[in-house]
Amino acid sequence: MANIKKIASDLNWELDKRNAYGVYKGFTITLIQNFSMTNSQDVFKLLFIPMAELDKSQAEALNNFIMINKKELRFLNYMVETGLLSARFLEGFKQINSENLIVILDMLVAELTRLGIEPKSKCVYCNEEGSDTITYVNKIKFPAHQTCKSEAIEKNMQTKAQLSNIKNSFGSYIGALVGAI
Repeated sequence: MANIKKIASDLNWELDKRNAYGVYKGFTITLIQNFSMTNSQDVFKLLFIPMAELDKSQAEALNNFIMINKKELRFLNYMVETGLLSARFLEGFKQINSENLIVILDMLVAELTRLGIEPKSKCVYCNEEGSDTITYVNKIKFPAHQTCKSEAIEKNMQTKAQLSNIKNSFGSYIGALVGAI
């Protein structure tokens, strides 16, 4: 079984637990290993490729390409969104390894290039040019501005603090109610 560690090592990609991050022909690639000790059906790999926003014709052409080549791409299912291609690999007895992945990425990147689809370069938060760092949104690697990333982190911390206060207040109300009863 080819695991994420082996793929990341073979391709010289960054590894973070069950996630591998790399750049292939200019496109940022995120490969995530889902693993379940209790259900072998829940063991699979996910592929994410951030792209520049697609127009309707590019999205349709990419969808058609994937539908026609779904077996060769080894996609169980996939989704083409405005700026992200996500796919779940079909892995039975033959697991995705670094050699398979390179063949798949070659096919995908060739089609993306043919369709005029470029790698995502705009900030994931403000959608402006000039990204100067990277960020991880739901474990997927995206370009960002450092200021936008800092603002998002701050806003996230404030939201967590507010939720914590609400949770603590709710507990106090329940405690008072139980005490009154």
